[in-house]
Amino acid sequence: MSQGIRHHGANRHADPDIIRREEETIQLVYPFLMIRKKIADVLSKKKYFCAIMETPVDLSGFSRRPTPRLITGLFLMAFSYVIGWPTITALGVLAVWYKEPLVAVIGGPVTYAVSCLVFIFGAWLARAPHYMGMLTKYAIQSFIKKYSSNS
Repeated sequence: MSQGIRHHGANRHADPDIIRREEETIQLVYPFLMIRKKIADVLSKKKYFCAIMETPVDLSGFSRRPTPRLITGLFLMAFSYVIGWPTITALGVLAVWYKEPLVAVIGGPVTYAVSCLVFIFGAWLARAPHYMGMLTKYAIQSFIKKYSSNS
């Protein structure tokens, strides 16, 4: 075995250098681990988060079959990416090719605005605020249950 490679077997704790490095790592990482606990303790005392903790989140909306409205909304959200940046890139190439900078100066922001509107409409169709609200409440409940000493 070469000198640079250390054996990670039963004798690894016998080396004082390894023990010192492990203690230094624990001293460095421990405060960062405690930040989560402190945040969870502070949040669990707030009225808004207490209300979230009292009512469990109903995730049954995710187990239901997707509706045509949801599928259409998700499709429009994905399609907004397709019509967004690739079209703006194409307008930039056309502006350079035809030496008409106004094609990119006017067409780029207009295309970007249309892409944003398509995304927002798709998010509304897919009821994204409803689903994101459920997921956010579930994440908050999980975080506080896992790290808070008050719950």
